[in-house]
Amino acid sequence: MKVLLVSPSYEPIVGGTETFVLQLATALNAFGVHADVMTFNMDRKWKPIWRKLSSKKNFTVYKVPALANPIGFFAINPLRLILGINVFPKLDFTRLFNNYDVIHFCDEVDLTFPFFSAFVKKPKIMHSLTPMAFEAIRRNFFQRNVFKRIAQLYIPCPFQIASYLEMGIPQSKILEMKSVGVNGNTFRPDETKRLDSLVLYVGRLQKIKGVHVLLQAIQYLKISVHLVIIGPFDQNNPGYSEKLKETAEMINAQGKHKVDLLGHKAEKELVPWYQKATLLVAPHLDQICGGLTTLEALACATPVVATGNEVVKDNVNGLLIPPNDVDKLASAISELLDNKEFRRKLGIEGRRIIEEQYSWGRIVKDLVEVYEKLLSN
Repeated sequence: MKVLLVSPSYEPIVGGTETFVLQLATALNAFGVHADVMTFNMDRKWKPIWRKLSSKKNFTVYKVPALANPIGFFAINPLRLILGINVFPKLDFTRLFNNYDVIHFCDEVDLTFPFFSAFVKKPKIMHSLTPMAFEAIRRNFFQRNVFKRIAQLYIPCPFQIASYLEMGIPQSKILEMKSVGVNGNTFRPDETKRLDSLVLYVGRLQKIKGVHVLLQAIQYLKISVHLVIIGPFDQNNPGYSEKLKETAEMINAQGKHKVDLLGHKAEKELVPWYQKATLLVAPHLDQICGGLTTLEALACATPVVATGNEVVKDNVNGLLIPPNDVDKLASAISELLDNKEFRRKLGIEGRRIIEEQYSWGRIVKDLVEVYEKLLSN
């Protein structure tokens, strides 16, 4: 069986989708399924290059040439507003589909690849990874009608299933399964490294992620903490990035707490931070918080304070709080900092849940069964 994972962005772009596609391709190949990746040729999101590239390491990555705005006399790409198409690709990319049995679209943040391959007769799966993007699609008449016609099967986040049904996608096309996984051998606990006052954030430093709320909450803590923020700045919002830097400098100048902005870290550099962290904070403003970073933290038995997703269970493997609530965020962080035994209990349960439900072995086994069923039909 040969599977092509089709993603709008991939390395060297850093983010949850890019990491997910890399890990899924690696896991599928390890399982014995031939899996390659197709993406746009761009080093920065929605800034593509009109040049075809391909590379091969453990699997092949095809980078498709594309234009940022094919209708140049418009300041804003109208195709993005109407159809969810952020770039315009060289249309011969569909020829590569002939070499694969299943086309697996990863991430609904861009509908370019699915839209321009609508008439290709191959089994297709759409895998939702960006809830905010799905909400935008659901509210747009044209995008909604494109989306529900681009695949034979859909893998939504569990809390999205009702919205899929309301959109008109039949239950028979919706797969109720765990949509993301984590490598429990790489991300694993090491209690010899655990610290008592290290608060960790991992993810892009975008306003929707609520990093500014976390910086405000830290200032309300009575216990001195070391806040480590790992992730790339938002290149599309330099003003927000500067504000985060200024706030961090101000907190450091006060002397009570220490804030480090460490930028992007590769996986092997990231694991020790999860292992050392007292807790991870995912303070997203939309209550849909980093599925992947949450899984990685829990795999390392690190409890999570979050505004909500299907992984974090309140008082089971972490604490849930309302979004954009500085007081409640500070209170939740304090509760975990003050109670080492409670933290340990949450961490143990978090690791157990990862092993039982979110291992890549389980995710890939379920996916391969889906591929086989799709091909048999």
